[in-house]
Parts: sequence; structure tokens; C-alpha cells
Amino acid sequence: MGWDSQSTGATTHHVEKVACVNDQFHIGVAGRTRYGTLLKFIDVPALHTADIETGNYDAFEYLITQVIPSWIGALDKQFGLIPDQKDDWPDGVALIVLQGRIFEVCHDFTVVEAARDFEGIGSGSAYALGAIASGKSVKKALEIAAELDLWTGGTLRVQKGLK
Repeated sequence: MGWDSQSTGATTHHVEKVACVNDQFHIGVAGRTRYGTLLKFIDVPALHTADIETGNYDAFEYLITQVIPSWIGALDKQFGLIPDQKDDWPDGVALIVLQGRIFEVCHDFTVVEAARDFEGIGSGSAYALGAIASGKSVKKALEIAAELDLWTGGTLRVQKGLK
């Protein structure tokens, strides 16, 4: 998994876009910084250790029945505190790596499994995905995206071996 740290809105700042949740799956986010921060730190029910070790669970079902409802509830609680913004959330997307599979969580909480062993989100994703499809490394793909996309940049990070 690779990512940049740049978040651009009214101003540009740098944030950590990837987190490990429950020491069980990784989430990478693109979109509003606040949305992404909330998704990374919302409590979601943990998978049982034995199920993880044996693979005796359905990753897609777990996301749909456990993770997404937790996120929706927490976002509703958070954004419910700010009048006139509820119609505006959620504004972002997420990639989740779970059980060796990649899932995209769309802005409306639709969950889609990636059809290939790599996927991308965010403004520079088309550049990065094109580079990867042409045989470039994830690191080189991030560099290309940062060079060609104004909203991609900051610290570029790559983490291998996510499950």
C-alpha cells in the first residue's frame, strides 16, 4: 500500500492517511481530512483471533455487517453536532486491505472488492494506477502521481506485506 500525506482544501496540510484498525485491517483514506480521521479511529468490533488465524470468516460480510454500520453511526453522531453539514457527509473514500483482499468503500458506503491486486483512490490515483499497470513500483507510481497531480504530494510512503 502506498500513499501521500498531502491534504488540500482551503489550505494544504499533511496528514497520516493510512491506519491499522484493531491490528486486523488497514484503511487508507482520501477526501476530507476530518472524514478520514474519523474513519481511522472509530471503534469497530474486532474479529475473533481464531477466525483470523483460520480465515474462517467472510471479509466482505464483516465489512458490510460490522465496520460500515459502526462508521455510519459515528459519522452521524459527529456531523449531527454541526448544523447544515449533514447533507454534505460523507465526503471521501477509503481503501481497506483485509484478508489479503482490497475493498473500496465509496462515499455512500457502497463496498466494492477490487478486481485486481492493486487499486487507488484520491486525486492522483489515475496517474499512480497507470504507472503500476505499466510495471512501475508503487514508490515510483507515487512519485509520478505527485509530479503530475497538484493535489498529490508531501511525504510519500510505501508499506509492504499488508494482509
